Amino acid sequence: MATVNIDVIRLANALNDLDLEGVVFRPIHFKPYYMPKKGIPHQGVQIHLTDPAKVVLTEIQFWFLQEAHNIDPSFILLKTGRTVTPCLIMYVAPIRFGLP
Repeated sequence: MATVNIDVIRLANALNDLDLEGVVFRPIHFKPYYMPKKGIPHQGVQIHLTDPAKVVLTEIQFWFLQEAHNIDPSFILLKTGRTVTPCLIMYVAPIRFGLP
């Protein structure tokens, strides 16, 4: 999960401090090749599943938004009475689980 202009070390530490079961967050940096933000540096966290049976995947996006907002309150902006969320990119890296 990534966006522009956020302290990824603090974000990864904050998410890891939540002690969510089955998952560890690592800082990442990249530039998208496609989409409207093509070529713009993004940073965020890689979601590393340590125990897929224990992790609750659907909750991770909400923990990300909460901790990103705690680090930078302008992450979720209020403009003209509407909630506007900045571009959020989900990047899924291939993961091997040691299955036969």
